[in-house]
Amino acid sequence: MQISSIIDIIDGRLLNHPSISFIYSIKTNPRKVKEGDLFIVEHEEDIHTAINNGAFALITQKILILLMMKLLGFM
Repeated sequence: MQISSIIDIIDGRLLNHPSISFIYSIKTNPRKVKEGDLFIVEHEEDIHTAINNGAFALITQKILILLMMKLLGFM
């Protein structure tokens, strides 16, 4: 699915502009996230696990955050 389509559907906001534009799957369990997935965040403490497992995009209650796997120096 195109990231731009997801942003339109959820009326989201893109916080950064990585070179990815497509996600492969949507997951709610951070342990099941694979590279290229979008992770829907229920608990903030799951973000680190999802990113380490390869999440390219995160949806939180307020914002859509797009991250490239290699940019994980923030936690």
